[in-house]
Amino acid sequence: FTFLTDKIDYRKLKIKDLIKINILNGTIIHSPGINLKISLPEKTILIDQSNSNDWILFKNADLSNWNIFFNGSIKKNNFISKETKLSRFNDHGLTGCLTLYKSKLFNTNFDLQNGACEDILNINNSYGHINEIKIKNALFDALDADFSNIKINQINIFKAANDCVDFSAGIYSVDNLTLSNCGDKGVSVGEKSNFYARNMKVENSGIGISSKDQSISTIENANFKKNKNCYEVAKKKQEFGGAKISFNS
Repeated sequence: FTFLTDKIDYRKLKIKDLIKINILNGTIIHSPGINLKISLPEKTILIDQSNSNDWILFKNADLSNWNIFFNGSIKKNNFISKETKLSRFNDHGLTGCLTLYKSKLFNTNFDLQNGACEDILNINNSYGHINEIKIKNALFDALDADFSNIKINQINIFKAANDCVDFSAGIYSVDNLTLSNCGDKGVSVGEKSNFYARNMKVENSGIGISSKDQSISTIENANFKKNKNCYEVAKKKQEFGGAKISFNS
């Protein structure tokens, strides 16, 4: 599945301009500039942007045992650029370069880089047990998960201009997090989420972890180094109450 094109105003795409594929027990929808390669025997999905506004959506898909690779159009040495002025939302209400909606994720692996979207990876209304998420060079958030129930063995994120990880309105458990150079928060937990981490390491970031708006965060082992603040507990939205956070070590 390859479709490359030039000179398209990606912010004004209509439904008829999009590419739609029925596969993986669900549907893949993407903008024309996405170069998509799917190998069923190897269970690999390769996604390349030809424009920083390109996006791809997996809807009702079973991505269990798949390895997903995403390569954005921005360069790793130029991830703070004029592209920050682009709209963070496309006309279809999506914020992610790669969005997973109502999808199943078991033993799934992600290796993503160089995204100029609001989120490189957005997981929404999905569930499962992900093996590993690796992300580097995010122009805004690296990983954003909403309304989901997800366990993750390993998260490694390097360099996000905003949050490295943003969990909202769900249940999330991570065995090992290694986060560095997060412009705002290493981990943001909000909107009545329940978050557990076994081992967390955050370096060179604004806030190690923020637990807010009736969220409960439990950290077994935390290692914070060269951050402006190690942790934050706050009420930020008026429709929610306060929050909790606890550390064992």
